[in-house]
Formats: sequence, structure tokens, C-alpha cells
Amino acid sequence: MRERGGKHEPGKAWSDHKQAVEVLLRGEARCGLIFEGAPIGILSLDLQGNFTDSNPAAEKILGYGRAKILAMDFPQITHPDHIGISKELFEELAAGKRDFYKVDIRYLREDGEVVWGQTRVSLVRDAAGKPDFVVAAMEDVTELKKALENLRQSEERYRFLAERLSDVIWTKDLTEKTTYVSPSSRLLIGYTPEELMDLSMEQFFTPNSLKLFREKLSEELELELSGQKDRSREWTLELEFKRQDGSLIWVENKISFLRDDQGHPIGLVGITRDITQRKEMQAQLLQAQKMEAVARLAGGVAHDFNNFIMAIMGYSDILMGALKPDDPLHRYAEDIMSAAERASNLTRQLLAFGRQQVLHPRVLDLNRLIADLQKMLSRLLPEDIELLISLAPELQNIKADPGQIEQVLLNLVVNAKDALPKGGKIEIETEQVYVDEAHAHNHPEVKAGVYIQQKLTDNGCGIAPAVLDRIFEPFFTTKEGTKGTGLGLATVYGIVKQSGGFIQVHSQVGKGTSFEIYFPAVLGVETAKAKLVAPVGQFKGGETILLAEDEDILRELIAESLRSYGFIVLKASNAGEALLIAERYDGPIQLLLTDVVMPLMSGIELAKRLQQSRPELKVLFMSGHLESGTVQEDLLAKEIPYIAKPYRAGNLVQRIREILS
Repeated sequence: MRERGGKHEPGKAWSDHKQAVEVLLRGEARCGLIFEGAPIGILSLDLQGNFTDSNPAAEKILGYGRAKILAMDFPQITHPDHIGISKELFEELAAGKRDFYKVDIRYLREDGEVVWGQTRVSLVRDAAGKPDFVVAAMEDVTELKKALENLRQSEERYRFLAERLSDVIWTKDLTEKTTYVSPSSRLLIGYTPEELMDLSMEQFFTPNSLKLFREKLSEELELELSGQKDRSREWTLELEFKRQDGSLIWVENKISFLRDDQGHPIGLVGITRDITQRKEMQAQLLQAQKMEAVARLAGGVAHDFNNFIMAIMGYSDILMGALKPDDPLHRYAEDIMSAAERASNLTRQLLAFGRQQVLHPRVLDLNRLIADLQKMLSRLLPEDIELLISLAPELQNIKADPGQIEQVLLNLVVNAKDALPKGGKIEIETEQVYVDEAHAHNHPEVKAGVYIQQKLTDNGCGIAPAVLDRIFEPFFTTKEGTKGTGLGLATVYGIVKQSGGFIQVHSQVGKGTSFEIYFPAVLGVETAKAKLVAPVGQFKGGETILLAEDEDILRELIAESLRSYGFIVLKASNAGEALLIAERYDGPIQLLLTDVVMPLMSGIELAKRLQQSRPELKVLFMSGHLESGTVQEDLLAKEIPYIAKPYRAGNLVQRIREILS
């Protein structure tokens, strides 16, 4: 105690002591209140790890009462997985090697549940600085750990999916800088995610696609600025990418905005999928639809044109019959006939393209047909073009019209010759192949099965890509002036399609072209049916013929020609009129001569109805074209007599005579 004025004051000393004790007691009381009311668990331990005190928060976290806690040491409440590390750290602390440590460990509650505790363990030293006891502050972080584990699992699942999807997932900021790319980018466009993040969009977008992307992004941002926010809005773009190897692919991009907490766009997220195969199939389908439309148009034009040609040929015949051979007008009539016949050849090519000509298929050995044509093909070629024939042995047969298959080969050889103005090589090969379901799926016009391939290859100038899609269109030609009609390859296309086959063309400018034609194979043994032809007698005849023709000028021409040969002709302008005439006519009708294609009722339906009441009636069909494959199949399957327009009067009468005889 200090003395005042050099004198001892015992009353004052006692007062100071009492005040100090009161302060200490109040401090202890406050510490007790803090200890008891703290929201975190507080435990005290001796240097051996035995609990010496605990607060209510610790008791709540661990699920034990205070008495039970004070009867245990810390390993008894620690999860077995964490006892080792906890003991090691506690021993270092008790030995004074550290003053504190912090750990996240699991504790075992009295009810068997496991809780995560984030625990800070501190060493308390005595006045001499020696370890005295330990204080542990514990916070229950079980829910936080569960949330973090769920987040980890979610991220793991996302990473697992992102790394295994064939689609590419990506993110960009609004400056177009790539911020994330999934690993599948390597398969899609050849770049790794790291490489793509360093590339500008100009390096893997084609110019048109980049322009489209930026225009759409600008449009979407303008909608955002106008207040039209829609968190779920997504847009789809089909774009063309340049792969690392330089090849081009088409991709579908589904894109939406990345947004901040207020819903403002801060970037883009997208999923990119390769749709190259789909685009190719769409292009094939569009091309097939275009060719089908052109084929129908060509067939219709040929039908009308054939009627006009037949009228020209018919009246030319009449003129030549009425004029003496030495009459100058006779030569003019012959010239008219010659021009009409040349025009008729054009309509036959149009009908071939439109697949509306009548074929007479039979079982063929394609190798033998090519071998028989080899000499003639060689004569078509100049000496500086070499013709090579390579025929695979033991091929299955095909079923086709031999004359038409010869026409296909001739047209292809002539086309190849024109591609070799400086000479070269043409090779014809055959092979038996199997077209699987996968190939058929990717080519809508193809059916899976066994085919006989006829391949013709030249090493000529090749075909430019822009031209390749149009080579089968009628009247399309790259030849100068009047050197080509543009019907050669159109005819090839039509014959092959009508024969049940398909064509594939491969060409490279400066290196040559390959036409691969596939005809369905005839599996097993099949023989062509022999067609019996009745002997031809005298053309003249007195039989009655019912003529059904909707074209007025042709109906009059045919009737006049038949009457000149002695036939009795009953004329009808349509099927209904023909039925009425047949019903009212009392005498016999030996033959129905009818156009196949007529308004309201076809010639085939007319024949069926007439033969119900006149079963002895014979039929000869005629037409400038056949609108459907079904009509042609009916004619061929039943071997019904047919004559194609245009024809000359003598050919018609000869055909009628064969049928009636």
C-alpha cells in the first residue's frame, strides 16, 4: 500500500482492496455470463484432453449434458476418421509447440448423429508462460458442409456431363471473349478449350455466319435496353464454322443471356451442336423435290408436245400418200416428217427424265451387256482417249430395260469424252455392293439392300461445285453454243430412277469425275418371261374399233387413218362418252384403242369397265407419257399391249393387226 504524507492509513487500504475484489468479481460474473450465453460452443480441457468445463451451446451441439461431457475426454466425442489428426494437433498444443490450431472435424452426438464442427483450439499459459489448460471454441457448420457438398456434387455432375456431351457448352462475355468451353470442342471443330479461349470469333466463324451472329446479338441487346427482359428467352442460330483442318461444318446454336442478380445481361451461354449431316440431308431432300417437280413438268410438256408431233407426223403421212414421189411437195412433206421424228427423240428424252416412259425390263447380266457394247463404245472415242473395262466376276443379275441401260452407258461415255478435250482415260467398272441402313438413312431416296454398281470414271476437267447440283436438270448444259441439248444426263437420271436405282457423283475440278450408278440386284434365279407375238397378217381389216382420245385433232387423225385401212371406227372424246357408245352400239367391238391419260377417268379404268360387259374386247393403250409408276407396273405385269406416242399410222395398224390376229 502507498502511504500519504509518510503516514500509514489502514482504513484507506482496506477500502482499495475491497474495491479491487468487487471489480474482479464483477469481471468474473461478466465472463460467466459471456461463457454461458455465447452462441458458439466453448469447452475447456486439461493438458491430457479431459473436459473440465462446457457451456450450454457446446452441450446443444454435442447433445450431451454438462455432467457427461465433464466425464469424457475429446477423443470420445470425435469421429474415428478424425481422431488421429486431432490427437496429433492437441499433443503439439499441450507440449507448447503451438499456441492454437483450427480444424473442421466431425463429432459424434449422444444420439448417434454426426455433426461438423469448425473448431479453434487455443493454449492458455500460466504466469510463468508454461502450458496451463486448453480452450476450444466450436461452431456447428453441418448445414454449411451439406450445402458445400451438394454444390460440389452438382459441379461434378455438370463437369461430367459437359465433358462427355458431343454438344459444346460455352460462355462469353458481352465483348465476345470466350470465358468457358467444354472439352467436346476438340471433337466438334478440332480446337481444345484453351485454344478456343485465345481465338477471336473471326478465326473460326465464316464471314456470313459471324455477321448473322452479331446482328442477332445486337437485336437481343436492343430488346433488353427497351425493357423487354425475359430471363427464359432463348434464340437459335444455324451457323457455319471453320474447323482447325480448314473444313466447314454447320452447327446449331441455342443461346441465352447470362444475367446478374438484377437480371441485367452480363454474358452469353450457348450449346452448339453439329448439324452438318442434317443440312446435307435437307439439301438432298430439296434437290430430290426440285428434280421431282421438274420431272413432272417435263412429263407434262412431253405429253402435250407428243400430241402435236403426232399430228404433224400423221398429216405428213397423209400428204406423202397423196403426192407422187417425184412431186416437189413430196420432199417438203418428207422434211416435215424428218423434223417431227427429231422432235420426237427430244420428247423421249424428256419422258426418260420424267420417268414416264414405258420400259420393258427383263433379267440382265450387266457384265455381258457392257462387254457387248465395248467395241461400239471404243468407236465413239478418239485415239487419244483410252477405254478401260474392269468387270467384277460372278455378279448378280439386274432387272431393267436393256435398251435403256445401253442408253445410260452411251450417254455417260459421250459426256466423259467431252470432259477430255486433250485426251485421257475412261474406266468402266462393275461391282456388287451392299448398301446398309445407315447409308440409306442419310440418303432419303435410297433403300438398303444388295446393288450392282456400274462406275464410270474419267480423269478429265471435272465439274465445278456450283454446277454439280444442276447436272441432271433437263436443258442445263455448260457446253458452248449448240453443242449440247442438256438432256443427256437428264435422260441417265430418269432411266436409273425408273429402274429402281440411284446415282452418286464425285468430281474434283482438274482431276476428273466419277459416276456411280446402283441397280437393285436380282437375288436368286429368275428368268425373263418370253413374249409371244402373233403372226402379222394383212394390215387391212374390217373390225370395229372404239377410239377414246381426248385431243380433238388426234382423234380425227387416228380415225381417218384407221378407216383408210378398212376399220370401222367409233369415236369418243372421253371415257364417259366411250361407255355410252359401247352401251348403245348393237354390233361387236373387237378392240378398244384408248389413251391412258384422260380427264375424269383413265383409259385403264375405262377398259376394266368395258370388259365387264364385253369380255371378248381386246385393248390397245396409247399415251405420250405415263403419269405414275403404278400405271406402268400394271401394264407390264399384265403384259397389256401399249404403243407410245408419237407413232406413224403404219406402226399403229401393224400393232392392231398383231393383237386382233
